[in-house]
Amino acid sequence: MQARRRNTGRPWVSCVWVRSADRDGAISAFRSAMDCQPKQERAIAALRTLVVGSEPAVEALDILEPLAEEQANFAELVPLLEARPEHRG
Repeated sequence: MQARRRNTGRPWVSCVWVRSADRDGAISAFRSAMDCQPKQERAIAALRTLVVGSEPAVEALDILEPLAEEQANFAELVPLLEARPEHRG
């Protein structure tokens, strides 16, 4: 993973910039971006892509679930909870 700071004038980008095929590294970078700007929609959207499919990233679920709960967004929360390996049949 290659991560470095750069200033682009956009708060979420200046927090961290990543080129990575490494899922854990990407999640870490998105978490860093969200630490700088908690409602960072691009980071949230990217994390959402990591929770679909047969092997969802539990770390991404750990970030997204509290956000959905905080916003009382049950339409998003229910699929996130169902994506957890312990809830899959």
